[in-house]
Amino acid sequence: MRKDAASRSRLARAALLVLLPLCSPCACSTGPDSAANNIVANHYATAYLGEWFWPSPWPDSQGSWLELRDDGSFTEIMDNYGFKLERQGRWEISFTSGWILSETGKRVTEMVVENNELSLVLGKVSMKYRRENAVPAPLAALPPIPTTLEDAVDALERTLPKGDLARIAAISEDTLSIINLELGPSIRDRMALQSGNDALIRNCGNMHPEEIMRLIIRTLWQRLHKEEATK
Repeated sequence: MRKDAASRSRLARAALLVLLPLCSPCACSTGPDSAANNIVANHYATAYLGEWFWPSPWPDSQGSWLELRDDGSFTEIMDNYGFKLERQGRWEISFTSGWILSETGKRVTEMVVENNELSLVLGKVSMKYRRENAVPAPLAALPPIPTTLEDAVDALERTLPKGDLARIAAISEDTLSIINLELGPSIRDRMALQSGNDALIRNCGNMHPEEIMRLIIRTLWQRLHKEEATK
């Protein structure tokens, strides 16, 4: 009886392997225990291919546009605190390792296509995407996210309230740590230092995001002091 069951199991595994040429060429996890399951998963992954748009429920956000391609790559264009951020990466779907989106291996715990909608669940966050074959105009019109130190300082000077700029200009370099604590997390998030702004990180010498955040603030402080000196 056990031999018969084992034989049927081997035959089933062999039958799945025959499906390989018919499956989507999306990237899949490797390993003897997961190969057949991933073949089936990638066969169904074709339903997820194409261009999708998530309309943000918040009035001050333009949402996110996502293209999933059959070579296992993706492009995401999103509204990151009023900046347009474009990310490139790899994606896969696997019965054994879950659905993975992004080059950093961010896991989506659930992915469902139903009624021409793509539902993604990341932890407790659920996002519903609809079919959209072009980046929506309001999202495309956003200013690009800063990719150099100079651009980051320009953006910060342009968007910070005048009172905050005056306060930064008035303090000494020794007390910049206070500004780092107050504005640092916001700058880190707005500049996407931990969520895909690789160009800015490279421009700053591949420093740690926390160091880049402090560098942006110190460079802004230096600029404001020069501006005050020339008045």
